[in-house]
Amino acid sequence: MLSKIKRLKDIRLTKNAPQKFFSVLVAIILWLLIMDYENPEMTKTFRAVPVTYSSAEQLVVNKLHVETPLDEKVDITVRGRRKDVLSLESSDLKAQVDLSDLSSGTIDLAIALSCKSDKITILNANKTSIRVVLDDIVTVYKAVQHFAEGELPDNYEILDKKIIPSIVAITGPQKTIDIIDKVILPYSLADMTTSATFYDSVVVLDASGQIIEGLNLSNERFKVDITIGQVVELPIVYNYKPFEAENLEIVSKTEATQTVKVKGSVESLKLLKSINSQEIVIPEEAGEYQFSVNLILPEGIVQIEPQQIDVSLKCDFVEQQTYNLTADSIEALNLDAKYIYQLSEPFEKQVILSGYRSVFQAEDFAAPTVTIDFKGLTAGNHKLPYRVVIAEGLTATEPAVLSGEVDVTLSLKDEE
Repeated sequence: MLSKIKRLKDIRLTKNAPQKFFSVLVAIILWLLIMDYENPEMTKTFRAVPVTYSSAEQLVVNKLHVETPLDEKVDITVRGRRKDVLSLESSDLKAQVDLSDLSSGTIDLAIALSCKSDKITILNANKTSIRVVLDDIVTVYKAVQHFAEGELPDNYEILDKKIIPSIVAITGPQKTIDIIDKVILPYSLADMTTSATFYDSVVVLDASGQIIEGLNLSNERFKVDITIGQVVELPIVYNYKPFEAENLEIVSKTEATQTVKVKGSVESLKLLKSINSQEIVIPEEAGEYQFSVNLILPEGIVQIEPQQIDVSLKCDFVEQQTYNLTADSIEALNLDAKYIYQLSEPFEKQVILSGYRSVFQAEDFAAPTVTIDFKGLTAGNHKLPYRVVIAEGLTATEPAVLSGEVDVTLSLKDEE
């Protein structure tokens, strides 16, 4: 039974087979004709499709700089069924350039085209590649230079100037780095009368003085220290070491100068009223000495003139001598030869003189004398002043004994 049924089915499937195949073929052709009429193929050009770049981060890794702008656009022509083409957006198309594994130089990079829809065929683009110029990114180290504009007021000058840090690292394309001439930090000195500290940025210049932009600097701001100074004249305070011997003294001294010109910062000079000398040590002996004196200069203060300061000294011991004055010590002044004098009372005075040893030991030293002036006097009794004459440079411990009055009788000499 089953075999009979199977034979009947085979007869039905194979009966009129050519006619059946032809009918199917005609149906397919009709369907294609209808489809081609209602949804025909068409082409379309999409304008200014932006080029995208893959692996752009590799440029940073490889230390490369793109000199040409990465803003290329391409026109892409596509083909497909009308319905598919009309539904296509520019964003569905991609024009991509691979930036990996590149080196410096001028390079033509192929543009890879693709479409989001697999029903669209990309026919062509107005560009198949783009040209890029790549440069190596390098780092150099440059000293930062001062660029001061204007002038300080009269009598002021720059004692010191510093830029911190003094070296700057500059990173950028090799071609740009190669044209760097100098790095400056500009500031103005006009009306500056005190030291100053401020912060500012540097400027990178080429050989023609033009500013170079677009470089990366290791520091954005730099510290500037400007020390402003002056030259002033200050009195010298001479510092003599005291003698250990009580009776040794400085008899005389000649100090070559009383003032010295020094230079220092305005702030330091405001604190100074004078300049002290180093301790001057004099031998513990009488004599004449000459010293070159050094000054004690505070930090930051410089001696300008005079550079050499001399001191001349004379030292001697102070002594005392006692003298007993009697009538024999009296010297009569202006006594007429025809007269003689006689004191009413014995004359006795003690004089203690104080002075330097060199005075007492001088070859022309004279012991004290007493003078009485008889000028214009005639015979008779007189109360006359007397004066004790002592050597120059000596003093009496009791000045009152150096003068006084005596009673004197003046008489004519006996005629022979």
